[in-house]
Amino acid sequence: MKLNLDYYKPENDFGLKKGEEKVIEYIYANKEKDYENIVKKDLCDDVILGLSQIRENLVKSYDFVHDSIVLEIGAHLGENTGALCEKCAKVVSTDISKKRAEAIAKRYENNDNLEIIVGRPQEIKFEEKFDYITLFGVLEFAQNIFETEDPALDLIMYCKSLLKENGKLLIATDNKFALKSYVGDFDKCTGITFDSITGYKSSKKTYKLGKKSIKDILSKAGLSNYKFFYPLPDYKLPSSIFTDEYLPSSSKINGYFPYYKENSSVFYSEVDAYDAIIKEDKKMFPFFANSYFIVASQEEFKDDTRYVSFNNYRKEEYQLMTKIREKVVEKTSINDKAKEHLKSMINNIENLKKENIEILDEAENDKVISKFVNIKLASQLVSDNVKNPEEILRILNKYKEELLKISVDYNEKERTVLEKYIPNVDKSILSKFKYLSNGYWDMILKNCFIIDGKCVFFDQEWVEENVPMEFLIYRSIMNVEKLRSKIDEYKIFEKMGIEKYITLFEELDGKITEEIIDKDIFGFFQRKHTNPIYENYYLREEKRKLEQENEELNEEKEKIIQEQKMIQKNLEKQNDEMKRKLEGIYDSRSWKIAKKITGIKNSLKNRKETK
Repeated sequence: MKLNLDYYKPENDFGLKKGEEKVIEYIYANKEKDYENIVKKDLCDDVILGLSQIRENLVKSYDFVHDSIVLEIGAHLGENTGALCEKCAKVVSTDISKKRAEAIAKRYENNDNLEIIVGRPQEIKFEEKFDYITLFGVLEFAQNIFETEDPALDLIMYCKSLLKENGKLLIATDNKFALKSYVGDFDKCTGITFDSITGYKSSKKTYKLGKKSIKDILSKAGLSNYKFFYPLPDYKLPSSIFTDEYLPSSSKINGYFPYYKENSSVFYSEVDAYDAIIKEDKKMFPFFANSYFIVASQEEFKDDTRYVSFNNYRKEEYQLMTKIREKVVEKTSINDKAKEHLKSMINNIENLKKENIEILDEAENDKVISKFVNIKLASQLVSDNVKNPEEILRILNKYKEELLKISVDYNEKERTVLEKYIPNVDKSILSKFKYLSNGYWDMILKNCFIIDGKCVFFDQEWVEENVPMEFLIYRSIMNVEKLRSKIDEYKIFEKMGIEKYITLFEELDGKITEEIIDKDIFGFFQRKHTNPIYENYYLREEKRKLEQENEELNEEKEKIIQEQKMIQKNLEKQNDEMKRKLEGIYDSRSWKIAKKITGIKNSLKNRKETK
């Protein structure tokens, strides 16, 4: 690592932004391997954005040529620098802040392929041209670099001058018309809600740009060959990256969590809004994408990446990256800790084949590769037929038939997954289930294609011993979002013969996934905001459920009242009958005689006592 101060001018140093001082203190006090623990202990915006390995996802997703030379303009606190050093032969990083540059130097002090230069980029004399130049979070602040009439264009032109003929400019930037801005997240450039989408009326400067404006600038700069990527929730903490060849479906959108600054006022659900846009016309999605990752070049290039996803919410040792290319799907480990998990997955593939279970996946060096199948998932087929219960049951029963082929009866000598995770489980119900000896509990419709009438699976990461076949059916149903609202209406659980075991399966599912999910990181992305409108929105469903429960309780109460009234009427009727019987007895001759005799006896008795 080399720190170059030859171009540093104190008058150009803007100093540190709010929150950066804390991150720098953590950098100096800890080793890089400890950053994730720091993040979990201090889960706030500045720390997770400054130290979390999730920040590296964008760089990790891109196919750099390994022997390439990279210029990183605006390295900030080195959030992406380490990943660039891993993927490329040489990295030159620049920043105008001396304190930030020194923090980067400390952060990557053992990286021999890194040079950090402090100064304004246009004042630095570079010794060579570059294969790649990165502008991550820099385009929005082009006016801080070039105080010209069109600073964004001048910045791009400057970068072009430093690129090799076949070099590529990599831009990560927030979208001016990001949907997160419409739902109430404040503008990172000005701190004012809705500022970008209303044209920055608060400032004479222009910060974020829309897709069309960026395309126009690239074309003017002579970088007319480009490809746009659409990271969600944004380029800083991406969990999914879409392209024009693979725009999000409703199921993909509903699978991510947006995040906002802690002091943001969010008025409605970003996920629901995206879902509505996609249902109307998915081609509208790029316009509202929260941010862009753009690859631009003077020369034509081919990039066959269509879609990328990351397991951000898992524990480190289970984090994988899935990349869909034009012809194949690749699965790789995101970090060193997850390499063992990938090996386990490769082992699962081999065992599945031995069991004659149809699977798309193949092992290839340090990757899991599967052929890209351009048909709908079995879960999507169910979702598409949500108004057709007969077709849903046909698909579910076909799936059940496939599972039955590889299932066995209960063996009391072998411990089941239920006994492992729920030690107090009622043993009498264990014999009610069929079991998969090697239970790939993610062998569900979400990870399945139906090809030529057969279930063909993929992505089988997990295995447990003796897993109930019925549990897999339960998970298949619960992982189709649109089907969940129809479960009771269509009596899905009942018709699949598992309605008695839902509570048990819910508990088992929770126990298993608990072992995988990083609760701290998951909680960060799930955090709610204090705006009453936002709270009311998210509480609406809970309110509806409570109202429904209250209505059911009132109905039950009324039923009890009516039953009580009926009992009261019956008692009154019985009482009336008893009275009539008594009156009949009192009016009878025998009762009158008996009464006289009783009176005589009592009189005689009283006389004896008097004597």
